[in-house]
Amino acid sequence: MLKSSFLSFFIRGLTLGSKFVLLLYLVKYLTPYHLGLYSIISSSVYIGVCLIGFDFYIFNTREVLNAEFNKKANLIFNQAILHLITYCIAIPFAGLLLLIDVIPSTLFLWFFVLLIFEHISQEVNRLLINLGHPIMANLVLFYRAGLWVYIVTILMALGIVEETIYTILAGWLLGIILSLIVVLWLLRKAPRFDWKQRIQWSWIWSGLNSSLPFFLSTLSLKSIEYADRYFINAIWGTEQLGIYAFYIGIANAIQVLVYSGIGTIMHPKIIISYQSGRVDEYNKLIREFGLSSILGTIIIGFLLAGFILFISPYIGRPEYLYYFPIYWIMLFGTIVNIAGQVPHYALYVRRQDRQILYSTIIGSAVVVVCDIVMVPTLGINGAALGLLFGILSMVFSKIYYLRAFHSCSKKTEIGGRG
Repeated sequence: MLKSSFLSFFIRGLTLGSKFVLLLYLVKYLTPYHLGLYSIISSSVYIGVCLIGFDFYIFNTREVLNAEFNKKANLIFNQAILHLITYCIAIPFAGLLLLIDVIPSTLFLWFFVLLIFEHISQEVNRLLINLGHPIMANLVLFYRAGLWVYIVTILMALGIVEETIYTILAGWLLGIILSLIVVLWLLRKAPRFDWKQRIQWSWIWSGLNSSLPFFLSTLSLKSIEYADRYFINAIWGTEQLGIYAFYIGIANAIQVLVYSGIGTIMHPKIIISYQSGRVDEYNKLIREFGLSSILGTIIIGFLLAGFILFISPYIGRPEYLYYFPIYWIMLFGTIVNIAGQVPHYALYVRRQDRQILYSTIIGSAVVVVCDIVMVPTLGINGAALGLLFGILSMVFSKIYYLRAFHSCSKKTEIGGRG
């Protein structure tokens, strides 16, 4: 068990490291414009995956885990039918990105192919987890999001391939295709589809209704994470977006590092201790999680700040260093977001999913409003501040809902005694 956990963590570490390697390579050898272009394409792909997926996997995961072995394939078949429909719906909506000039026409086909293949790869990766292959799922994730980065950067550094955005996108697509080939081989003994079966439209509709709250929550989170990039791109241009993408990429890396190193370990313990009624243990774990996460974020944040200042002369791009102060805004936002996981988990274990959704929507709305007001005048500094205000709004909303829950529980307890 320990060996498997270490191997999974190691593979995830390699995958995360690849994102950092790609970011630094783009900063060093390509212009801020190209980094901004890659940022807007990847952002659009990840938002598109959310839209066409509709978080249906959350519903089907429970269904597949509870189904008999020979019925699992039929459930997956019906989910595949749903996604074929969402792909068809996605085509005209994706075209809007071309019409409003978010994505250049020369890269639109790359974007759409990556969108479809990325979604398929993510879904089959979840399927591996559901069928009891977590290590293989992490390995497939590495093929899709990590291995190709190391190969492409080495090939570009050696001059074997050109240092262009097309090379990056081609490497990404080849990584996804490789991951799908591996999945097909791993699932060669999985239950087969019955192509003659009737499509269960009522089951699909039930799944959509069940997934809707999760979808809205995910969509709100994506708005918090990506809305600022579209405002910067539209108002200030792709080059400014590239500078912003560099710093937001580092801030996101901090959050992923802390969650991978602390959150993934303590999250199950927090849930189990609360569900088992071990209140003292739960309070201790949630306190340890909060303190260790905040401390880890601060330490990693300052180490990376020093790293940025250290490598700046070697990068030879003074425009990045000129905007270095926005890193501190983003780091503070990351610290607040990490600290906000404490009330988030507290609401989660108490099954206050609706309150979590409301908080996320509030944060998303604040980000969009702040971007509308501040980005036109303050540029990427306004976007960083808007993101910070959105995170603060989301976290304080969760604290408010948690206190309201405690207050309601105390009133119920007093009423019961009376």
